[in-house]
Amino acid sequence: ITTKMYAHKQYQNKLSAFSGDYKRFLESHQNNDEGFLYLLDGIQVQGKPEDIIYKLYKIPRDKIKDVGFNKKEATDGSSTIVIINTKQ
Repeated sequence: ITTKMYAHKQYQNKLSAFSGDYKRFLESHQNNDEGFLYLLDGIQVQGKPEDIIYKLYKIPRDKIKDVGFNKKEATDGSSTIVIINTKQ
């Protein structure tokens, strides 16, 4: 059984290995990625928070090509975007 908290931490660690900016943001914000918009191969990862956590958790580490991080300030009304590209 995989808990939501475990899966959340695991996908954050996995993505952090590919983006120093993402990792530094999480470290300075108590690992809070609430409100982030995750794109997987150009498609928004959607669903309830637990669905998004599960989808991100299930991406195999060896299939990730790169991770982009586009931090937005909360005051401008846009989302911080995390772009995950996988190997085809």
